[in-house]
Amino acid sequence: MPVVGAAYLGAVAVFTPEYFELVRTHGPAYQTFIHNSFLVTALLGDGAALAIGALIVAVALWRWTGRGELKLILAGATLACYLAAVFQLKGWRYHFLPALALGWVLLAVLALSVRRPLARWTERLFASIAGAAALTVAVAALTGAVIQATDPLDPRYDADPSLAQLVPVLREHAAGRPVMVLSPNMASGFPLTQYAGTGWVQRYSNLWPVVAAYDSAIKDPAPFRFRAPADADPLETALRTSVAEDLVRSEPDLVLVLRTGPDEPRWGMRRLDLVEYLSADPRFAAAFAAYDSVGTVGQYVVHQRRGAPPLARVPAGPATAPASARAPDETTLDPAAIPLALLFAGLLGMIYARSSFEETQSVPLPESA
Repeated sequence: MPVVGAAYLGAVAVFTPEYFELVRTHGPAYQTFIHNSFLVTALLGDGAALAIGALIVAVALWRWTGRGELKLILAGATLACYLAAVFQLKGWRYHFLPALALGWVLLAVLALSVRRPLARWTERLFASIAGAAALTVAVAALTGAVIQATDPLDPRYDADPSLAQLVPVLREHAAGRPVMVLSPNMASGFPLTQYAGTGWVQRYSNLWPVVAAYDSAIKDPAPFRFRAPADADPLETALRTSVAEDLVRSEPDLVLVLRTGPDEPRWGMRRLDLVEYLSADPRFAAAFAAYDSVGTVGQYVVHQRRGAPPLARVPAGPATAPASARAPDETTLDPAAIPLALLFAGLLGMIYARSSFEETQSVPLPESA
């Protein structure tokens, strides 16, 4: 792995040395973008719980399980991947996915290699937790895969809830032609452009530097205000310049803009009026003046260039999200969590009850077992 890493770094230095300048200019801002504290990421990251639980169970059962080398490798890899996700300070599922998968394998190995009989109730409990957790995760993954396979295009699997509504509109009016999507979320543009068969003309995959530049202001309950262009940092200026040049060069028929939400901290990045922000660049303002708002589709306001064939099937609607709508940072209990919790509790009780009838004399295994 170190050899592959060194070779990769050398290839970057030879073939794309501009990457290091991008790291210098964008790296600090990306650390600010949608970040959480270390403790929140470590404890509440999407997938952190399974990795933490697997490591705790491994420590509790270390003396009572065999396969020492395999167990050590899995525990070390789980811990390393968990820390790699935590240090990114985002808490996103795909950051924790390696640690989550390795943690599940570790639980399964622990459950299969624990030696009976176990003398104390605590040892039986941890052994039961390992087995119940490994089985619950396996059932959840298999069930979810089967359900999704029966209807893979169901909108609930889309990264963006407006995807199913946007695809037919773009296919009909922009297939094979460029579109522009103004949003600080990558899920706004991808996989939308692939599914709709349109072109992507922007050098940025999304406008995340805006969120990074106004991180503290977005969380402030005071009315939100953009800085004057003269006070903008170099990354802000580069972003505005890039988007303005891309719009002027490509002249897309359609520009989709993520709808602005109420000016409240709970709406986070949705407080940002992206058109107002980008219009500080005169080139963008002049080019965007040739577009008319023709309606809304889901979370997006659709702007069409004058002279382009008129759109059909675009419903009219407000340019901003209604104040009563659920904010992006508001969470609800996933209904699927309830049967999974009941399944885990049932398996835990069954495995523990079965193991409790073992004899009560136990001798720790040597690590080489």
